[in-house]
Amino acid sequence: MTANEIFQKVFRIGLGTILMVAGVTAALGTVLGFFGSLYWLFDVFGSFRAQYTIVLVIVGIVYGIIYGRTVSFVFFGAALLNVIVMFPLFFANQPDGRSDDLEIVAFNVQAGNPDRGAVMAYLLAQDADLVVLSESSTDWEDAVRRSDMDYHIAVGRTARRSFGVTLLSKEPVENFEVTTLEGVQVVTAVVQVGGESTTVIAVHPPAPTNRENAEQRDAALERVALLASSQMGPVVVVGDLNATPWSHAFRTLQRIGDLTNTQRGYGLQPTWPGDRPWAAVPIDHVLVSDELTTVARSTGPLLGSDHRPLKVTIALAK
Repeated sequence: MTANEIFQKVFRIGLGTILMVAGVTAALGTVLGFFGSLYWLFDVFGSFRAQYTIVLVIVGIVYGIIYGRTVSFVFFGAALLNVIVMFPLFFANQPDGRSDDLEIVAFNVQAGNPDRGAVMAYLLAQDADLVVLSESSTDWEDAVRRSDMDYHIAVGRTARRSFGVTLLSKEPVENFEVTTLEGVQVVTAVVQVGGESTTVIAVHPPAPTNRENAEQRDAALERVALLASSQMGPVVVVGDLNATPWSHAFRTLQRIGDLTNTQRGYGLQPTWPGDRPWAAVPIDHVLVSDELTTVARSTGPLLGSDHRPLKVTIALAK
């Protein structure tokens, strides 16, 4: 056997091993993601369905061309599972909205973000009716007060004066209240949408970085769902939920709260980590009750935070 033949054989074996490991890992993450209610880490695995799909398609094509089609069909099958799960985000019929819509900006500004001036300039340019700042602090509140923005400030601080929620509204909010559900701060207020009193629930549960945090997030979102379902009239749930649309905690929030994800029909629109698009997932959300519909939805630029801002326009459904 010549040196060239040895090299080709070693290369073929090495490439096959790399492809197999990548494909099996992505396929395993795909399947385990369906069992997030059984174990917190499985739920985390389910967050990266877009990334799994890309890996599985590439691996399936390359493996099929070089090594044979049989195994590649397994990879394509796993990719198809992810496509089916993500499909509703790309194709959904939104009912028409009436006039007098409400523009909402949801942004995890990051407590230590030094680019407060850029954030204030962005918010001033958007001129949204309602702004929900997650991971806010007294410094962020002061930055809002020093800016030229004409907002009423409804603050929900934590004991540490950071990692809180600040709600900014063009119009004075009604029935503003700060409560704690499962150790997580929840801000509620009533605003007007098309002449209808609408309850806004803003929340920022912890990221599922370990079992304890994951359980706290899940419990908090379930309590928020119950709170949403108990309201009379339209409801909006907004914030950095630290959960993707495929998380069992997010699905529980939708099911119990009888809420619709405004992301439906607008694609993936990942928000975190904003500076790593290849790994980014959608964890910042606005959900609405059946009385409301989504008129527009988009993500904003990088502004010093590891999140991108989310802008959603909603209106009363016709």
